[in-house]
Amino acid sequence: MSERYIIIADKTEWSEASFHHIYDRFFQALMIYTYNYMGDMSLAEDIVQDIFSTIWEERLQFATLSTLRVYLYNAARNRVLDHERHQRVHNKYVLRQHADHQVSDVENSYIKEEVYNQLFAAIDQLPERQRLILLQSMEKRKVKEIAEALQISANSVKKQKQRALDTLRDMLTDTQMLLLLQMLS
Repeated sequence: MSERYIIIADKTEWSEASFHHIYDRFFQALMIYTYNYMGDMSLAEDIVQDIFSTIWEERLQFATLSTLRVYLYNAARNRVLDHERHQRVHNKYVLRQHADHQVSDVENSYIKEEVYNQLFAAIDQLPERQRLILLQSMEKRKVKEIAEALQISANSVKKQKQRALDTLRDMLTDTQMLLLLQMLS
């Protein structure tokens, strides 16, 4: 096989043998070249393999050995630059998502704290007995325990708790009321 036949191949002359000859001749050097840009052997190999796949699939033709060499090294450099550009865009996206998530967490935390503040401000406005019963209920104490602690009947505890909830229903938003009911259950 002449050097010219391997490099200059029209669509009818392309063969596996001519491709393998080009591949064997340039693969290692192109790998080293690409690795020097990227510092990652696996990515360098992927890029070089992709370049040779393109040559094979498209049956690219080159007039001389030097045009083939120029094509290979330019293709490698361009694909490395494309990869780096893609990585920068990806990294910016990931950082933006992470920052948005952190802001969202801070906002949610602030909103939740504000809802709790408003809820407890409303509870503080209740008559003392209703407030005490409701706060103890929020601590998951049973009706009987609350009745014994306050020295009143269990029915009085239930009635006072219901009055407190009725009063708060008028003072609180639906979200705050749902939060209170979750805390009581």
